[in-house]
Amino acid sequence: MPRAEGAPERDPVYRLEVELGPGAEECPSALVLAEVMRGGLRRTTVDGLGALPAEGHVWVEMLREGSSWRVRFRARSREGYPFEREDAVFEAERCEEIVPKVASMVARMIEVPQMPSEEPPLPEKRETVSIPAPLPRWNLRAGLGAEIGHGMLPQPKPGLRFELGGQRGIASFLVDLRLMMPSEVNVGGGRRFVSQTFGLVGGGCLQWRVLGGCALLTVGWLYAEGRNFKRTMKANVSYIGMGMRVFVELPLPMSMALRFEGDFVPTLAGVRVVANAGEDVLWTMPPFMSSGAMKLVHTFR
Repeated sequence: MPRAEGAPERDPVYRLEVELGPGAEECPSALVLAEVMRGGLRRTTVDGLGALPAEGHVWVEMLREGSSWRVRFRARSREGYPFEREDAVFEAERCEEIVPKVASMVARMIEVPQMPSEEPPLPEKRETVSIPAPLPRWNLRAGLGAEIGHGMLPQPKPGLRFELGGQRGIASFLVDLRLMMPSEVNVGGGRRFVSQTFGLVGGGCLQWRVLGGCALLTVGWLYAEGRNFKRTMKANVSYIGMGMRVFVELPLPMSMALRFEGDFVPTLAGVRVVANAGEDVLWTMPPFMSSGAMKLVHTFR
């Protein structure tokens, strides 16, 4: 529609539409994204409701791909001329972390001249408004899993792991409570050596996509009892180890994940169990402990 002579020039209006794909249901609507962009636009109005006559349309599609977000941008003028098509991939734990970047990219698409005019406009001094991205927050995590361990008891034994920890971006920490099944060994002459262990494992971790690694500190306690020996033998001893964990974490729906873990922990202060005033050495802890586990982890967002 031609503008009346002398009427003030209206800022161009763009209709904004947002489509949320699988896994992106937590992302903002068009109305919320338009509100975020309001302070960063100098000469353009973005309409997230479709209530104003618009010079063009902008479509934004958001998809969740593992730990990444894929965003597709499409823009079209009122005459149907497609002046911008762009895809972007952002690494973030939560959708709210990428909203300022998405808003900035939409603003860049619609604020620059889209079609050449007969007379090029004079250079315009523009202010750059940057919207700082919010820092990711810590999320509580809890997990339960089964493991099989070597080096903590005289025999490889299965056990349970209970995890409590937190995650922020690629960084996380954890505390595992480990409880192993009892071990019973026949040492000859009708004598038996029974032992059981539980321990605490603490660590700090880094994760990239589905792969991660942790530095671990292990503190454990061993209960040992000898049966049918000349002298009654019972002992409670502790051990310490420092090592590493590698893991693969596969995302599942509803903020769940299936994690496969492998630990290798050299022993700093081990255990040596003897009986009959040191005459019989029943077991000596090896110089390292190892274990493999499968764990189901939930993240509280």
